[in-house]
Amino acid sequence: MEEQKNIELLLRKWLDGEATPAEIAELEQWEEFHTYKKIAKTALLFTLPKPNSQQSYKQLQQNLASHKKSRSAIFKPLLKIAAVVAIIALAFGGYTYYFTTHNYATKTAQTKHIKLPDNSKVSLSVASVISYSRFNWKQNRNLTLEGEAFFEVEKGKKFTVETPLGNVSVLGTTFNVEQRDNFFEVTCYEGKVLVVTPQKTLHLVARESFSLNNGNITTQKTNLNTPDWVNGYSSFSSIPITEVIKALERQYAIEIKIKNVTFGSDDLYTGTFVHDNLSSALQSIALAFNLTYQQNGHVVTLQKGE
Repeated sequence: MEEQKNIELLLRKWLDGEATPAEIAELEQWEEFHTYKKIAKTALLFTLPKPNSQQSYKQLQQNLASHKKSRSAIFKPLLKIAAVVAIIALAFGGYTYYFTTHNYATKTAQTKHIKLPDNSKVSLSVASVISYSRFNWKQNRNLTLEGEAFFEVEKGKKFTVETPLGNVSVLGTTFNVEQRDNFFEVTCYEGKVLVVTPQKTLHLVARESFSLNNGNITTQKTNLNTPDWVNGYSSFSSIPITEVIKALERQYAIEIKIKNVTFGSDDLYTGTFVHDNLSSALQSIALAFNLTYQQNGHVVTLQKGE
């Protein structure tokens, strides 16, 4: 019985990939182990729905407990069947981890910090999504972005951020990308980035910014080392006030209604608002356009001042 328990323990460690060379050598002395290795090799070729590996191994334990004689004709087939299930579970757990798409998303008033497989870092802004696959990541560093994110990319193969309005490619640097509706902006903080859009292809060097707003292209300089939103506030330079209002809604998880005033594409805003004080943020925008505001829960009404 002690021998059987020891084999069960070593088998479990082997299935989990945790067995030491000495423990594997001990398993090699067990007559059934060679059969297990053949099963494992074959199981990796299967294509089955993802099973529950913890539940599969629990079932293996139950089978072992109910058939204590390791050499009996009943015990051997049950043990092999349970082992196949456990091996397949482990194999497809790994398959799912490396081959499926990983998605990270933020809600309004929420940010996230993500480490990619090559140790590159992503700071994900509010109401944003990134997606990527771990498979062959070091050779194919591609991800998709909807929203806004700040990237700190480790040197290596080409790193590409794909958005509905354009792509950004680098080898290793820091940069910020924002894409929302018809607005697309890229700011390079270190090194060089390649920006490709249907309208224009260009290289940005450190402290340069490119924006595409409803088909209108703008390039400008920046003195910043990181985007303002990472430091707790949002800055805008000649941005339509309607886009600024959307940014305020995302940041504070509020709904803003406009009353007795109509904004056109020429109504541009240059300024900032903070992320930790709604009243201060609303005042920053209201004063610039001679507006007043009223707040009722999560609804804010902006209207023309007297």
